[in-house]
Amino acid sequence: MNKLVIRWQIGDFGEYSWRALRLSVMLMMRQILPLETRFVVTHQGPIIIRLPIVEWHPQGNMYSHGRFDPERFDPEAHELWLENDHIMWELPPAFYRWMARDDATLAWIVDWDYYGNYAERVGDFRACPGMYGLPPGVRMPMPPLAERGDDQSEQGFVASWLREHPPHDIVTHDEVAAYMPNHDILQHTHSKLGTHGVHIPGLNRGWSPDGEKLITELERKYL
Repeated sequence: MNKLVIRWQIGDFGEYSWRALRLSVMLMMRQILPLETRFVVTHQGPIIIRLPIVEWHPQGNMYSHGRFDPERFDPEAHELWLENDHIMWELPPAFYRWMARDDATLAWIVDWDYYGNYAERVGDFRACPGMYGLPPGVRMPMPPLAERGDDQSEQGFVASWLREHPPHDIVTHDEVAAYMPNHDILQHTHSKLGTHGVHIPGLNRGWSPDGEKLITELERKYL
């Protein structure tokens, strides 16, 4: 396989956000090593939980744009981007397909719409910036300055950019599910885990008490 950079991002969040990051990093280390891989965490605020092998990259700008700071850590490597609360205990098949080639983007397709002014441009390619991958030599630019700090614009920008840069290897929502049992609207369809992993929206913002419980359960199972 080719060289790989895995990068995570975490803001100045609390205990459960950092525990989710630790779990995410440790599980990826178990599955990826001994590949030639760099593990990088872009962070705001103090480092609360130290992790082995990780390179720490302090971020000076707003949290949502840590994914673009810098644009690439190694332009010659595959780069996998994960949020701190994106946890995979088994790598989905699309990851291996993506790593075996140098012309594809990796996209995680979800089952909800959150794209703001980009909704029409995204269409039915419902990619989520919670996880995506770029091949060697490809760079994703920063969103327009006027849109920075707007969550919907950020998600829409990333999803539309991924759609416009085929070919794609796709991770499905069944494989890595968004777990939102405390969400007012989505709770009935987002209360189960994926076959390979889980993403926990709301954990970083304090509105996912069931997500906090899940972190504890996953720690007991996998750490």
